Amino acid sequence: MHPRAFRIFACPVTLRRNVCAASTSRRLSRTIRPVRVLAGYGLVRLVRPGGMIVLGVYNAFARIPLRLRRLVACLSAYRCIPFDPVLRDRENEPARRTAWLRDQYRHPEEHRHTLAEVQTWFAENGVHYIRAYPSALLGDEPDQDALFESAADSWRFEGWLTQIGWIASLGHEGGLFVTVGRRT
Repeated sequence: MHPRAFRIFACPVTLRRNVCAASTSRRLSRTIRPVRVLAGYGLVRLVRPGGMIVLGVYNAFARIPLRLRRLVACLSAYRCIPFDPVLRDRENEPARRTAWLRDQYRHPEEHRHTLAEVQTWFAENGVHYIRAYPSALLGDEPDQDALFESAADSWRFEGWLTQIGWIASLGHEGGLFVTVGRRT
């Protein structure tokens, strides 16, 4: 996939040194390894030093419910897909239902990542980790205005515990989480 296919915003790509923010999300987890977008395709280079990078990827833990539904769907030849709220909502819309089935259950490739992986990618590419949304801190719920403010800490063990909690909070939504970093 060409790098311009990602959602990069703030300033025109031709003004590369002046880009103050870049963002990419859902399509990234479906196509290529996100670390290649950060480094190989130059997402980090598009952002000026001190600028923000917002990266959305699927979480490995939060995708567990979908992966279990996929397993049941595959074993039943896609006749039985339990606990999928979107399929229930689209019972009377066959075209949208078919599209959802193809998108969620028959897609050939999908990447899932942990917060630690994204933090490692950031460090390898000269990006200082700011925070994750939802928060990777136990009991922390930042307001939307605090999205670009540094998290209180980033204790790795707490991040793992929080991601396990994302199974319940993000699992029904597909498990997409966002990390925010600042280019150094």
